Amino acid sequence: MIWSLMLSVIHLLCLATGFYAMGMRAYLLGLPMSKENMSRVFAADNLAGLIAIAWYGSGLLRAFGGFEKGASYYLSNELFLGKIALLVLILIIECVPMLTLIQWRRLRKKGEVPDTKKAPLLQLLTRIELGLIMVIVVLATLMARGIGVHSAPPNPRQDPHKAMLKQHKKRPKVRPAKKWPAFKIDGKPVALDKGKRVYTTNCMVCHQEDGRGMEGSIGADFVGDKSRLAKTDKQLLRSISDGVKGTSMVGWKHKLDAPQRRDVLGYIRYTFGKRK
Repeated sequence: MIWSLMLSVIHLLCLATGFYAMGMRAYLLGLPMSKENMSRVFAADNLAGLIAIAWYGSGLLRAFGGFEKGASYYLSNELFLGKIALLVLILIIECVPMLTLIQWRRLRKKGEVPDTKKAPLLQLLTRIELGLIMVIVVLATLMARGIGVHSAPPNPRQDPHKAMLKQHKKRPKVRPAKKWPAFKIDGKPVALDKGKRVYTTNCMVCHQEDGRGMEGSIGADFVGDKSRLAKTDKQLLRSISDGVKGTSMVGWKHKLDAPQRRDVLGYIRYTFGKRK
């Protein structure tokens, strides 16, 4: 869990610092290109480049390194694919400023004066990159709300909100837990209220609030498929920790500690299975 948290913090700090460095580069490119100002442009560009490496690296680790929901989840999310497309577009656009500034540096080292006629173009391209980064932030925010995962398309002849409400009413209601009773997982007492918080934060986006999962291969159906919870506590805890091969279920041991894994399993068993 601590490594996942650290990666998230690093990723966000890199985003903020890199955005500042890119904004500073755009601002400096709009000023008269004196020797001192060109040095400032180079400094801002160096900072932006280093931060970009850390930003891309931490993002790849979060998505594909087993620290978050796993590659299967992200690659099934349309918004994530949109983020990847925008990142590739930013890299393509950045080729022009990068190569131009490399050329300017080489000329400066030789004692020659670089031709700075491209400065307005570099400023424009940098501003475009900043705009694309803001779009990426919006997509990331939507993803955090569980938006973008593939699901069955609604009937175009129906109002989508009414169709969703009608479908929800057909589903069997899960019994509410007004008072959390004493409950044990693998012989150890668990906190069902904490398990609910873990489920809501990490599991509900795939398994849904009612435990029936999403249509398709995303999220197991705990209510309709009784075999899901027929396994022993140790088997299910192992699945939560290490994931299940061949499915979209990834391991959570990097994000959830052992008590949290027991708590969430207790909540799932109590809410969607049979009380013990």
